[in-house]
Amino acid sequence: MSSSTLLLSPPSPTHPHTQCILRTLLVLLTGLIMICVPDFSTIMALVGSSCCTLLAFILPGIFHWKLFKT
Repeated sequence: MSSSTLLLSPPSPTHPHTQCILRTLLVLLTGLIMICVPDFSTIMALVGSSCCTLLAFILPGIFHWKLFKT
């Protein structure tokens, strides 16, 4: 069973704490990456600006194109 299946499925009676353990490990891993990577805020700013550009400029044009087939 993959980790995404374990995170999204309801808790099983045989392993009720599996989801909590996986979520905790995921948060700890993210925190560890944030602590270990120098200048993490710059990386996050680049990722955020890329996503905002996609949301603000590219996706509306694609949605309009798909809806109106022009």
